[in-house]
Amino acid sequence: MTDQDVLRRVVSARRSTYVEADVITQSGGTQFRSRVYLDEREMTWEVIRSNGDRFTYAQGIRTDSEDRTRACGIDVSVPDLGLQMLMATPLRVWGRTQDEYAVDSVIDEPASLLITFGHMADAVQRAGARLDLDSGRLVALVRPTDATRLTLLSP
Repeated sequence: MTDQDVLRRVVSARRSTYVEADVITQSGGTQFRSRVYLDEREMTWEVIRSNGDRFTYAQGIRTDSEDRTRACGIDVSVPDLGLQMLMATPLRVWGRTQDEYAVDSVIDEPASLLITFGHMADAVQRAGARLDLDSGRLVALVRPTDATRLTLLSP
């Protein structure tokens, strides 16, 4: 199975076009929290960080917490790793030329799909992700520098 086959499988596993999630990322000794909302049908998303920063995307415009705007595609310049996980394609793990990682293996389990990745420039570095098959969303990502877990609040 190629990297793109795995990405297609992840994207096609989605059960709903709308999802909300609480995100916790641990990096070093610091923990970051956010709540993310994604509506793929309406082509909108919102990120609210625990420090009060807010980012939104609607009608082709990304707005940050200081009301600066930028015209871009929905999956360009996504400001939160948890949101990247919900969307899947912005993650830099699918073996594309701009990516840092490529798929090493895929393990099917009864309720999830476990994916391991190898760093494209440093074969020693590994990463892993878990796709929840009930929701069709990536809910865990572990890399050498951080670990992120999503708690889905809606389908």
